[in-house]
Amino acid sequence: MSVHDFARIQAIHYSSRIIHRYPNVSLKFKKDENLSGNPNAANQDFGRLETSPITHFDPQAARDDACQFFEENGFVVLSQCLNNQALEHLNEFFDRTQTEHPERWGITDDRKTYHEGAGLIFSQPLLDYPELDPYTQHPRSFPLVAYLFGGEQHVRFSEFNFREAPIFGPAGTCVLYDTATFHTRFDGDGKKSRRTWHQYYARGGWLPSSLPELPKYVRPPTPVLTNWNLFPERLVMHPDPDKRLFFSHWNTAQCEWVASGFDPEVRRNMPRGEH
Repeated sequence: MSVHDFARIQAIHYSSRIIHRYPNVSLKFKKDENLSGNPNAANQDFGRLETSPITHFDPQAARDDACQFFEENGFVVLSQCLNNQALEHLNEFFDRTQTEHPERWGITDDRKTYHEGAGLIFSQPLLDYPELDPYTQHPRSFPLVAYLFGGEQHVRFSEFNFREAPIFGPAGTCVLYDTATFHTRFDGDGKKSRRTWHQYYARGGWLPSSLPELPKYVRPPTPVLTNWNLFPERLVMHPDPDKRLFFSHWNTAQCEWVASGFDPEVRRNMPRGEH
């Protein structure tokens, strides 16, 4: 099984109440110009919607078949990765944080640049909400992720965010895909969208040579995904060494924040420090 770098998108139930809750805020979404492909087939970015049925795999009962499909296609759809309890919890989290901190989602008139380019997005919810920690290695899907990477020791956390975009599939569906695969998205317009959880992983650690006469590390880890993403102190300095290793794939922003002793002012000055 070869090693891939990929991102996971988890589909969450959509609630249409979001716009009605903020009657004084006027959200405007700009459709991207189609720069490649056929605009009649895809009205945003590139590609098209697949019309033929896609096989859904149980991530545990059909793990080997799911991995084989991923190897051949660069993506795989996993069924029922979130149970009703998890769906209720995440929906409650969306409702609560969109009410308490609408600015973090871009539900204000003063929208950040990245909100303009990505619709509704909460970029770094892990920083202030320990209740989300279990989702970073979810028991239904992470074992398959680790299997694809060749073992948990090779998997590193990269990023975790929430968005509102149309992803198709029953609530709790997981779309696992290699980020090297060309892909697009349709940003939610605040009226018709799906609540989505985005979890990114990377291959971490140096890989040793396969040549017996060269017993050294020869292949470096995957480059960091973004230059602004921060990991919270409770996870970076976790008492479990395996957890610390999982959250050890740092960018320069993270290095500077750790060097400062996790100074809140340093975080505040980062590009998305409070979001």
